[in-house]
Amino acid sequence: MEDSGSSKDSKELNDSQDTDPSTVATDVEALKMETDDQEKIEQAEEFKKQGNEAFQDSRYQEAYDLYTKAADLCVGGKKQAVYFSNRAFASIRLENYGIAVVDAKAALDIDPKFVKAYYRRGSALFALGKYKESVRDFLKVCKMFPKSKEARTKYAVAKKAKVEMEFASCIAVEEVKIEIDPEDIIVEESYNGPVITSREDINVEWVLALMQHFKEEKKLHKKYVVMLINFLMDSTKEQDALVDIEVPEDGDITICGDTHGQYYDLMNIFEKNGYPSETNPYLYNGDFVDRGSFSVEVMLTLIAWKIVFPNHVHLTRGNHETKNMNKMYGFEGEVKAKYDMKLMELFSYSFWYLPLC
Repeated sequence: MEDSGSSKDSKELNDSQDTDPSTVATDVEALKMETDDQEKIEQAEEFKKQGNEAFQDSRYQEAYDLYTKAADLCVGGKKQAVYFSNRAFASIRLENYGIAVVDAKAALDIDPKFVKAYYRRGSALFALGKYKESVRDFLKVCKMFPKSKEARTKYAVAKKAKVEMEFASCIAVEEVKIEIDPEDIIVEESYNGPVITSREDINVEWVLALMQHFKEEKKLHKKYVVMLINFLMDSTKEQDALVDIEVPEDGDITICGDTHGQYYDLMNIFEKNGYPSETNPYLYNGDFVDRGSFSVEVMLTLIAWKIVFPNHVHLTRGNHETKNMNKMYGFEGEVKAKYDMKLMELFSYSFWYLPLC
């Protein structure tokens, strides 16, 4: 749901002339004001157009700044609501959810019927864990656009999260341990991908073969996916939530964030910056999954590198390594399509043990 801002809010000039001499000066001033306003609107629309182009290119901060310029030119007009809503969308992509809520509210203060502003605010509130308020906004969108499948899906997910949160607050729940024994999983004879017999099999050559396997859009067998996740948890369960990383004075560390299922972008990073090693350490600051179509491949590749270089590849948990975000933004659906829900539960369980920072 992207904001087009196509509604015409400015009034057309009146062609008729007022013959009363006493009003001529006033009419000239009004005409000048309308002309100035029209010029500002045209300039604002140009900023919005540039902002949309930047947004499509994933240059979200640039888009945010351009929408700000557009909004500053149309103070109080209905078009400003469009620019505020667009800016809220950019903030959501930047994961500045609090700012997105403020901008969406500003848009609704100007135009209480602006459906996309409700949608933006609902999305931002959901990301902030404010499920009750999020449900209200998505319900509003569903009433205004009853045929929108996307709105109904978001409403259903938010409502389910709200119910789960309310239920959890009423009872004390002991942690449920998720386990899958890889020995129970049979590998078909037709499978021709990377194989794991023990942790020692996972070395640099094995990971490079895995990456090539994924590049050819082939799946790693579920048995070996389970083994990778279990190996990861063997080490992360012993870590603290806050991890100190030592970088030599004459050394460097590459910090990456928000891979969001973009597997080919991840490969491009390695091609330009080199593969992880003891002399080329990496820190991935969460948000490995959701949005992109190859979140499984991104996650498994990073896990594999972490296993090879446990002290030189660091993975921290982002806000997208959570169940509700995975339901909303696609990782759960991807895992279910490529494997099954049981494996999704194992992924979710493993996220609990990633350090926060």
